[in-house]
Amino acid sequence: MIIRRVLAIMAIVALILPLPAAAEDLEAERDRIAAETAALRGLPVLDEIDDALITTDELRQRMPILISEDYPAEEASADQRVLAAFGLLPAEYDLLQAYIDLLASQVAGFYDPATDEMYVISDTGDFNGEDQYTYAHEAVHALQDASFDIKTGYDQALAINDDASLAFSALVEGDATLASNDYLFANPDLTNDIIFAGSGDSTLIDQAPAFLSTGLLFPYLSGLDFVTAVRDAGGWDAVNAAYADPPVSTEQILHPEKYLERDDPTPVTIPDLAAVLGPEWSILDSNTLGEFTIVQLLADLQPGEGLNLITGGFRFPIPALNAAAGWDGDQYALWVNGEDDLLRFDTEWDTPQDAAAFARAMAQLAERRFHNVFQPQEDESRRMDGDGASVVIAIDGTRVTYVQSTIPEIVAAVASAS
Repeated sequence: MIIRRVLAIMAIVALILPLPAAAEDLEAERDRIAAETAALRGLPVLDEIDDALITTDELRQRMPILISEDYPAEEASADQRVLAAFGLLPAEYDLLQAYIDLLASQVAGFYDPATDEMYVISDTGDFNGEDQYTYAHEAVHALQDASFDIKTGYDQALAINDDASLAFSALVEGDATLASNDYLFANPDLTNDIIFAGSGDSTLIDQAPAFLSTGLLFPYLSGLDFVTAVRDAGGWDAVNAAYADPPVSTEQILHPEKYLERDDPTPVTIPDLAAVLGPEWSILDSNTLGEFTIVQLLADLQPGEGLNLITGGFRFPIPALNAAAGWDGDQYALWVNGEDDLLRFDTEWDTPQDAAAFARAMAQLAERRFHNVFQPQEDESRRMDGDGASVVIAIDGTRVTYVQSTIPEIVAAVASAS
């Protein structure tokens, strides 16, 4: 999914207002902020941080290149088709361009672990409290990379699955957000310059599909809660240790006790469906959604929804949170045949009751999407033939199998394949 892959490419960003232009007389100030942040974070001070200064216009020019180098258009197209199959994005949507525009409008700076450069956006001339806060956030990323090799960490997380990658992003961004908050608390005179909500032009993020906007903010909001819980349990040493033994699911980010107690996901494998579907079908993508994306899926939000402007946190419907809370693992596979799709989505749950709750929530979601109701089948599954898709949902103990296709004749056979 693009949220995970782009964050792994260049998601070590600060979603705050841009940093100002840094004149020579501000170099000492930047060095002071970096040194103070390192002390607060408990990591060795870096001799030098390579902080390249670019304007907002330069960022907009570089953004397509930065993203497309590691996220080709064909991968974005595949992600778009998967997300549309789940109903997380409109069927006709330029996913790659939307994400480029979102990042270009929201990023205040970012650290590129591939080049060890900190990019800061420089359009104004003062160095106010918000600018210092942003610089402290980015300085933490430079410290993380020097101490923990976060590029390798991202690569290893991506090799597990997309959910693990998003979890690692939450560790990295939650760490940087907590440490930069510490910098702010140590310099309370800066708070008059800080506006945590409503900063900058939020038009694009408000208009974006909720999956993109909430996914972009997850590493910062939920990551902060996660890293705070880890630090409360064992200090910065415990946070440092998390880079060697990182969280492997967004479930562990949303419920830090599951990380601290190492409640890891149950592996879920979807069978090879080639024999059932036939040679004209090919698999487009297979990966893991994870608990947070399932919350986004079940929440069924409209653009601009999902954020609490008062608390600065998420605001998801309680039923969606409850239905996703028993998650223990999942895998999806999207097969395609020309314009036709076949989606199989297998999930594992902590208890049969959790599985049943999720199956009910998915059935309600599908009924809203495809404008029909499910009917019980002889094999104790349920089936719906709606507008544009047929869906089968089957429960086997703690396992739920969801199959959706534009070809009605194949869904039952695919759901029973093992």
